[in-house]
Amino acid sequence: MPPATDPIPPANPSVDNAPPAADPIPPATPPSDNMPPSEEPMEVAEAGEAMEVAEPVTSVIGENTQKIIREFFFKTERKSISWQQDLNILNSFAASISKLHPLRDGMTLFGISQPNQNQFTVELNRTLTTLDKEFEVSLAYIDAKLPKRRGTIQVVEVKLDDKVVTGVGIAFEIEYSDKKGIAKFIEDVNGDILTNSGGVPSGKLPELRLDEENQNLELVVNIEERVIYSIEFKGKHTLDFLDFEFPNLLADQYPGVLPSKKAFSTFSHIFVYCSIAALGLANGELQPLLSILPTGQHQSSLYVPLGVDRFSKITFKLTDENQLLIPPTEEKVYVLLHFQEKKT
Repeated sequence: MPPATDPIPPANPSVDNAPPAADPIPPATPPSDNMPPSEEPMEVAEAGEAMEVAEPVTSVIGENTQKIIREFFFKTERKSISWQQDLNILNSFAASISKLHPLRDGMTLFGISQPNQNQFTVELNRTLTTLDKEFEVSLAYIDAKLPKRRGTIQVVEVKLDDKVVTGVGIAFEIEYSDKKGIAKFIEDVNGDILTNSGGVPSGKLPELRLDEENQNLELVVNIEERVIYSIEFKGKHTLDFLDFEFPNLLADQYPGVLPSKKAFSTFSHIFVYCSIAALGLANGELQPLLSILPTGQHQSSLYVPLGVDRFSKITFKLTDENQLLIPPTEEKVYVLLHFQEKKT
């Protein structure tokens, strides 16, 4: 047998296994909250411009994805509703101040809208960054109180030759109820038109009906000897699905059927879109959908991937199943987001 070798000498902290010519590994520098003095303060990039920093940060999403998100939140709304919107334009996802704050596992963010808003932006007054970690976000709480859908209707007589509109009968209130449904609502409104029209024959009165294919309500009027009986709303109303576009009396033609511009929705669910959520397929389009909640429910346990690696503001958009903005809420909207590191 070969002679026994000497035992392995104890480790010497001053010597490592590197070749003799190599210098010892320097001790790690403790992290610092301050920027190194040799670096210039980070500058905010304008929309479409690249940020110049000492060590470039690779974005989790590309330029095309950011464009899709911005277009989704700030594209022109379909000619379906005309609700007033108070928007703060999201110019970029860059920092508004020089120092970055790390996004931490379990962090929550709370935001409040202004009253009567269905799309709003929450300013964070700081820039949060993932530091190349993968995060998920959840809608931990939301409270968005929709207005009651009601209004006051007046039957009117329209004389096309004289260009005169005159109220007939008495005005009456109508209100949509989820318990009764749209079919019962239409039946009740048509009955109220007959009752409150001041004796106008039923064959001349306007009536509501539902276009089953497009889910739009239609106002059917009878044109007889250049005289039309129609309806008009007295004051403001919140019946968003009765947004008829009445023709100008100076027009030569008056259509017999006036379709509503907005498709009817029961608002059984609210779709919550968020500018920091990752893009996903919704109705065949890439959209930053955060959550879908039944009306009246305030919490969601669903987490979606975070779609940005840094952000200083968050834009929310509330729609119905037709991707149309819900009516402006009666009060402020309260939202709470919860972040967690993605589990592998």
